[in-house]
Amino acid sequence: MRAGLVLAALAMCQSANAVAETPARASIAPVGETVFRPIDLVPWGWKLFDKIDGDLNSDGRDDTVLVIQRNDPALMMQNENLGVDRFDANPRVLVLAMRTDNGYRVAGRAPELIPDHDMPTMSDPYDSLEITNGAVRVRTRLFMNAGGWGAGSQTFTFRWNGEAMALIGFDRFDVHRGSGETQRVSANYLTGKRKDAKGNIADDTDDWRWSDLRPGNRPVMGEVGNAFTFES
Repeated sequence: MRAGLVLAALAMCQSANAVAETPARASIAPVGETVFRPIDLVPWGWKLFDKIDGDLNSDGRDDTVLVIQRNDPALMMQNENLGVDRFDANPRVLVLAMRTDNGYRVAGRAPELIPDHDMPTMSDPYDSLEITNGAVRVRTRLFMNAGGWGAGSQTFTFRWNGEAMALIGFDRFDVHRGSGETQRVSANYLTGKRKDAKGNIADDTDDWRWSDLRPGNRPVMGEVGNAFTFES
C-alpha cells in the first residue's frame, strides 16, 4: 500500500537519526534503578514533556509514566522552506516507574518508540499517553502536510506481567489521502492472534482476515523500537 511506502521512507530517516542520538538516550535511568521522585527520572539536558499516574501493578499505589525530551537548542530547528517555520527535533523517551517504599523503581523504557519530529512537513508524531484498567496506552501518528499522501496512527498497549511491561496490544491504521485506501492491523499478544483489513474511507465495510502471531513474538517495552517501523 502507498501509505506503507511513506512509513518505510520515514523509517529510514528515523533510523539514521536514532543512531546519532543513542549516546544522549544512554543518560536516562536504566531499568531497575530507584529514584526518590518522578522528576528525578529527567536527567540534566532533558525536560518533562508528558506525564500520567496510575496503578499499574495492583498494589493500590500510583505509579508513573513519563515522556521526557532532550533539550538541545541545536535541535530547535528553523525552516525557511515548505512546512512549519519552527519545529523541535529533540528525541523523546518513554519511561515507566513503579512506586515503592523507597521511591520509584524504573520498570520499563522505550528509547526509540516515539519517532522524532525531524521534518518540517510532518506533524508531530507524538499523540497521546493514557492509563486504562492498569494498562499503558501510547499513541503515535503520521500526517504529512506536504511531500506525501500517507496518514495514520499506531497504538501500543503495555501491561505489567510481574517481571516487565509487556506489549499486549498493537493497532495500526493507514490511509492514503489521495485514493482513500485504508489498511488496519490489530494484534492481541494475549491470545496470539491478529486481524488485518483493507478497505476505503468511502466504504464502512472492512474485509477482516485473521492469522496467528509469530511464535515467540512477545516483546516487552524496551524491545518495540520505532513506532513507524514496528511489525506485529
